[in-house]
Amino acid sequence: MASIERFDFVKMLEAVEKYRVTYMPVSPPIVVAMAKSDLVAKYDLSSLRLLGSGGAALGKETSERFTARFPNVEVTQTFRIETIFYYMKSCLPPVTDPFPCFECLAICSPNQFENQEESKRYGSGGLLSASIEGKIVDPGTGVALGPGQQGELWLRGPSIMKGYVGDNAATAETLTSDGWLKTGDLCYFDSDGFLYIVDRLKELIKYKAYQVPPAELEHIIHSIPGVAGVTSRVCHGLQNG
Repeated sequence: MASIERFDFVKMLEAVEKYRVTYMPVSPPIVVAMAKSDLVAKYDLSSLRLLGSGGAALGKETSERFTARFPNVEVTQTFRIETIFYYMKSCLPPVTDPFPCFECLAICSPNQFENQEESKRYGSGGLLSASIEGKIVDPGTGVALGPGQQGELWLRGPSIMKGYVGDNAATAETLTSDGWLKTGDLCYFDSDGFLYIVDRLKELIKYKAYQVPPAELEHIIHSIPGVAGVTSRVCHGLQNG
């Protein structure tokens, strides 16, 4: 195991080359930098076999650009978004005893993607485990939505919390009477049941009659040649007519 005291992109590249690192947990901006930066060509990164990207969705364009540059490196994704853990298909071992400090521990298949087609489902969290039920609902009405439709992800299963100790109001706001946990995450399922996480509902930009997920704008800007990164306030100041 190799580590650096404070993150520095060049020091990270040096460590990979020096210690022949095979796996790295990273954030999407690091994947973007590795896909675009000219500095990468100065280092021998041939030992890398797996990146675990977490913290936010990784756009398709970024994933494809990274794969084109590092065809022998697999990228898996893990989302931890406030109330819930999402484990992507990766080489993580099965989890049978969820940690009690989270509202829910929802696990997508702990195995590798079964085939090449599945591995190209960029941004997907994979399939929910057999013990977890999930559905997408209209956050305003609670009506269930179909495949491809974005809405709030609700989850139900044995690893869902019973409630917040001493806070009945928060419990009632988060859990339905029939045990569904309202995650507060904007997501959708595709027609094959693969989960895609778009953004946090509270992060949506309300512009005129539209609700725009910041992550979608960030992915578009990331795709522009010459763009090294996008700040969290990239959309600040939009005129709301």
